Amino acid sequence: AAATELAAELGVTISADAREIPVGAGDPYLDVCPPAVRDPGFPATVDRIPVRPVPVSEPGEPPAWVRARTGERPLVYVTLGTVFGAVAVLRQVIDGLRGTDTDVLVAAGPSIDADAIGGAPANVRIERWVPQADLLPRIDLVVHHGGSGTTLGALANGVPQLFLPQAGDHFDTAAAVVRAGAGQLLPPGEQTAAAVATRVRQLLADDGVAHAARTVAAEIAAMPSPADTVRVLRRRATEGVGVR
Repeated sequence: AAATELAAELGVTISADAREIPVGAGDPYLDVCPPAVRDPGFPATVDRIPVRPVPVSEPGEPPAWVRARTGERPLVYVTLGTVFGAVAVLRQVIDGLRGTDTDVLVAAGPSIDADAIGGAPANVRIERWVPQADLLPRIDLVVHHGGSGTTLGALANGVPQLFLPQAGDHFDTAAAVVRAGAGQLLPPGEQTAAAVATRVRQLLADDGVAHAARTVAAEIAAMPSPADTVRVLRRRATEGVGVR
């Protein structure tokens, strides 16, 4: 239905026969999902071409205070992405992390005025923007909304995750990581300061979650690189196999 609506918006007519084609009967899918977080309901017969998800962000260095850390305490990274300006949620997270033995980096994002969040305790720093791809290797836990870029970036670095889903596919993404044992989820209505503090302490102390996150990272590292996948696509196109 979604594809049909999009086609209508673009002025493309989809025949009734084409609408009956089952998922996977057409061209192959470029699949960035490691096996551990793949949707079990997706047909096994689909022609997948795996490609390693590569974290990308505008280049830069993490804040100086992050680079100067000696690692005595865990470093928690908090982000709600660049779209969801949920100031109230960030306030709950900051208040919850106030009482934890952690250092905290909050990326407010372009849609939030950092001043609107209010004051931060001594263990929390609020930044407008950070180079996420360069930051994630230094992080012990990510608290975030469930965007695909942050999720896959954290998985690629073997970092456990606490999800605070806000909308759309955040819930499915969070459920997949929780199912793999690499994180936990706090749904709307439960995203309180006390709940965040409890879950953060649990995740930082849980060797099982850390092991699961590292296992997914190993799966991602074993996936073909984008360059390898381009070679596969070129070969398929030359041979006329599965690519129209």
